[in-house]
Amino acid sequence: MIAFPRPALGSAWGKRAANRRPITMLMRFLAMLLVISASLLIVNDILRYPLTSDLHAFLWGAERISAGLSPYDPIPGSNLKFVYGPWLGVVLIPATWIPFPALAVIWHGVLAGCAAISIWPIVRQRSLEASLAALLLGTFLFHAVWAGHFEPILVALLVIGIPTRWGPIAIGVAASLKITPIVLCVVYAGRGEWRKMALSIAVAAILWAPALLFDLRNWGLPVVQSHSLLGHAPIAFAIVAIAVLVAAWWLAPTRYGWLAAAVLWLAVLPRAILYDFGGLAVGIRGEPEAARHRMDLEEQHEEVLRDEVRTHG
Repeated sequence: MIAFPRPALGSAWGKRAANRRPITMLMRFLAMLLVISASLLIVNDILRYPLTSDLHAFLWGAERISAGLSPYDPIPGSNLKFVYGPWLGVVLIPATWIPFPALAVIWHGVLAGCAAISIWPIVRQRSLEASLAALLLGTFLFHAVWAGHFEPILVALLVIGIPTRWGPIAIGVAASLKITPIVLCVVYAGRGEWRKMALSIAVAAILWAPALLFDLRNWGLPVVQSHSLLGHAPIAFAIVAIAVLVAAWWLAPTRYGWLAAAVLWLAVLPRAILYDFGGLAVGIRGEPEAARHRMDLEEQHEEVLRDEVRTHG
């Protein structure tokens, strides 16, 4: 997990910070004002979206699969499409038996709970910086809760799974839904954990394989001018994606590896919606506590060595 700084006043850095306390308090107040204002503006924009709109696409996929038809065919009279691994449609077949008003209440409740799970590790840090990060990420995930998209479930899966030995499977399952989460494997690659990377790819491929049984000519969504660079400047999109990939690979062995990988996930999205930015919670959650403690000790050891070289060099 990325720990937000809370310097001790007894340290040299803390004493200097105490001398600048009025400036620090002003900056923290401005940051709080900025994040709260941004969150309110985002919520105001989100409320313009149709409530529960995305759930219709998931149910369409479930109904088509239960009827033995392709879930990837266009939905009549809608610009929404089912573009996910077919297992999602299979899992949601029982949901098609529930009256839609009741199902919508249940679905929104599940999404809200998963959104809370996604940001809870950040909230637990109990600092202003962590609270502001949780507020902003929670606002992005609220977009998915409102629209009825499964993004909070996906993010919660990764937040819970990545710090455990089930991390590669969690990434594989996520990639079987939206493909792009597979780039999170850059952390495994950068650390030389090739088996974990292979496991993630294998899980995603196995869960995607049944899609080959359907007509895929209508699969996919058009590239539009969303929050992704691809719809605005394809060359800039490629440059940024490559640059972030290199940075994520380089940072993989550090405590910032998962955060860099989460940024890469955003950078490669061909269509970025507001709720996609909630995926940064995966990067902030990051390492399990034991691994983070080990990395802290390694960084402290390296700092001591550098100090000795400077002193005796």
